[in-house]
Amino acid sequence: MGKRLLLMALMAAVQVLAAELTEAKVFEWWDDGLIAPEEANEILSLMDEGNMREACALAEIYSGEPCGDPAIPMPDSVRKFYHGHYTTKLRLDSTGRVSSHRKELELAFRRLALRLGTQELLTYRSKRGEAHFGQVSSRELHSEIPLDTFWGTALSYSLGKFRLSAMLDTSKVTNIGITAGPFSKFTAQAAIWYSKGDSASTDSPSGSLTLTVPSGGITAWYQAGQSSPLVRFSFRTRNTSAFSWSTTGYIHGDSIPAPARLSASILKNSFWSTQNLTLHAKDFFDTKATVGARVTRPLHSDSISGRFSIDISGGPEIARPAIKVTCIEAASDCDQTIYQAKIASSHAFGQKAATFTGGARTRHERSGNSWQAPRLEIAAELDEIPARKSGQKNAGSRRNSYRIALVAPEASPQKKLQVRTETRIYGDFLEFALTAAFQRTETSNFHPTHAQVTAGFFF
Repeated sequence: MGKRLLLMALMAAVQVLAAELTEAKVFEWWDDGLIAPEEANEILSLMDEGNMREACALAEIYSGEPCGDPAIPMPDSVRKFYHGHYTTKLRLDSTGRVSSHRKELELAFRRLALRLGTQELLTYRSKRGEAHFGQVSSRELHSEIPLDTFWGTALSYSLGKFRLSAMLDTSKVTNIGITAGPFSKFTAQAAIWYSKGDSASTDSPSGSLTLTVPSGGITAWYQAGQSSPLVRFSFRTRNTSAFSWSTTGYIHGDSIPAPARLSASILKNSFWSTQNLTLHAKDFFDTKATVGARVTRPLHSDSISGRFSIDISGGPEIARPAIKVTCIEAASDCDQTIYQAKIASSHAFGQKAATFTGGARTRHERSGNSWQAPRLEIAAELDEIPARKSGQKNAGSRRNSYRIALVAPEASPQKKLQVRTETRIYGDFLEFALTAAFQRTETSNFHPTHAQVTAGFFF
């Protein structure tokens, strides 16, 4: 009985890990042609900046896969037990050249924290307020909408249920805001922006209003002279095991407020939204059914583009099948459909769990009655959950994991074969992650297609 309970706990951990957004998943979607290179780079850039929530929204609408909870290598609740850290993240392309390099050194002195590297920032925090000096980003300004990075000063101070904030950039971008709440779990935030620029499009005041409830919130931001406001909404159900639902979206006109920085796909669509609905029958072979949808409306167009999918999985841990059907474009009466099937087998021993998966994916075009050569994959993964230490409540979420996958994109390993590997290792003072992919074709030997190394040292 104890072994079965351990298997169930480790299986839950493996399923959560599989749902997390990681760089390895983004690279897989890229290699499989599920997302375009520029879309992959948008997601990876947001992940590099630590904006996992926005990266998740992009990942869902680009790939059609539910993001789940974003993977955070070292949660803040764990970081606080250290006095500082040094982290470096290196991304390499198929030629071996460095395509992205981020590094960060952070030193903490009681209420002061100094961050050097890609972001240079001095932060002071107390029980009632905080101050930031240097490169201020969306994270420091607590903005629901992604912002440009500013060189300047950001201050905030709490007075009861009210919080006052201000920001001044060296280029004379000014922000003044007030947050009220929570009032019965309800919070309201209002802000005024003034961007001093070289044209009328930037030299205009703007104002934003954010309303937040436990299930999410909505932000409206309007700049003088624009045709319509920029609106962001994000809601999800909470603490429900049998039913969950989430949606994220943007609405805007021809232009957006100057300080905002949105992804290219959001900018070219006046309406952009993704939704996911999951039903979970735990007592019936732990069956899950997820319905996903993305809806977009391009600027200056009355057409609406929609993609829909349904994903069903269930069965015992020893052999758990899953199928997924995706309608690529609803406007064309689902002329092209993607069919996916896989089976997973999990085994527990000690504090470890091994998972073996095999699957196939193909595309069908109804008008031509043609089938794409199926993509075949087999993979093995080993997960280890380290014991929690005193005071580190989230330490169990930092799982050591090792995964290798063999992929035949055109059903024949002789034509093309990919080898994908992912390693995550966490220690008392060290974290390390390596993601790499190699490919062989009929005309070329195995060669790397991309790689990423993340290493961190905590002290």
